[in-house]
Amino acid sequence: MHELINPYITTLPELKDHLNCCSKRMGWNIEVSGSDSEEPENGPTIMDFAGGDRDFCEFLVEAVCIFLSRWMNLDVEALHRKSNSITVYLRNFVRHDPEETAPGARKYFGSRDLLYTEF
Repeated sequence: MHELINPYITTLPELKDHLNCCSKRMGWNIEVSGSDSEEPENGPTIMDFAGGDRDFCEFLVEAVCIFLSRWMNLDVEALHRKSNSITVYLRNFVRHDPEETAPGARKYFGSRDLLYTEF
């Protein structure tokens, strides 16, 4: 998984740049965009994943959301799937236990708990 998402990424703009670079290099044709604000008072943080193979895009969104919930303390507030894009709304999440699963990640990707523990 570390080949897909660099664990040393600390901000959302860095993550978007990294994913777009990987997409171009590997031919995924998925463009990642969204708000650059990480401040909770500005509302939820939004990430858009557009284009490419629909199933791979779904996998990429899942991996990114689990990464964000585990390492950047951002949880999925809402997920909107369209025919050629997926929009993710993220909010800050306060973790009380290091092994605690973020509620939004569990709600939207709960069937993949084993994948979550791998991270």
